[in-house]
Amino acid sequence: MGKDGAGVPFGAEDKTKAGWQAMAVRFYRDENLPFLEIKSCDGGIHSSRRHAHEEFSVGLVVHGASRVGGAGREYRVGPGSFILIPPRTIHDCNPEDPDHWRFNMLYLKREWVVSLLDEAESDLGIAVKTLALSDYQRARQFIAALETDLPALEKETRLIVELGYFFDFESYFQIPPSQSCGELRTVRRAEEYLRANFREKISLDQLAAEAGLSKYHLVRLFEKTLQTSPHAYQTMLRINFAKEELRRRRAASITAIAQEAGFYDQSHFVKAFKQYSGTTPIGYRRAMGSRVQR
Repeated sequence: MGKDGAGVPFGAEDKTKAGWQAMAVRFYRDENLPFLEIKSCDGGIHSSRRHAHEEFSVGLVVHGASRVGGAGREYRVGPGSFILIPPRTIHDCNPEDPDHWRFNMLYLKREWVVSLLDEAESDLGIAVKTLALSDYQRARQFIAALETDLPALEKETRLIVELGYFFDFESYFQIPPSQSCGELRTVRRAEEYLRANFREKISLDQLAAEAGLSKYHLVRLFEKTLQTSPHAYQTMLRINFAKEELRRRRAASITAIAQEAGFYDQSHFVKAFKQYSGTTPIGYRRAMGSRVQR
């Protein structure tokens, strides 16, 4: 299976002993997302003792099957299972074949989840979802994206959207739906903040504070109102600024304009520009020049 897991059935992995032991266990952390740790395990790596984590644990089974016991219940998880275990929940994991047991685990600091929802933590249980193939591929792609050099705002936004999608956070945490009164006004405050500061590095915490909403409700309401995510909206503003600068300052370098627009490197700028404009910055500048000559 490729990194994004696209088009491959559950469990279609390298099943040789050497293939499974090639990576064993790997951890990923992003200094811009200190609340998140990703653990990827291949065959033979598991904790046989009953244990608990201080974080929320969100695991996706890639290959093999296991029985997970906790909170007085036992769950069988297999390829395509997504499991959420609350902090401090004593549990054990017993793979049916430890040599062919592969999973990805996201560890989310309890404080981040609680602040994200702006709700007091209540009595929570283990949640298990069995995913359809399309959702399994979506989950693999989402986890893979967290391990790239995407901006922190985009990663955190996607993390919130995907966790809400897979585990229906409002039901899981028994959150009352947000009130419609004043929704537009609060989202507009976040929108205006983005417009005034789009070239800066902006976090979801800053936007949520500006709007007076929890991060979870901000993302949901922003997409509901503006039909896009906060990060995509910021990128759009940066591209629009860059297009104006490419037209106005024909002698300026692409690198200089990319930096002024807020992009951290030229390759990311070129990729985003093409996604939004259908051409590269150089192609856009040339097209604008030919229009002026005519």
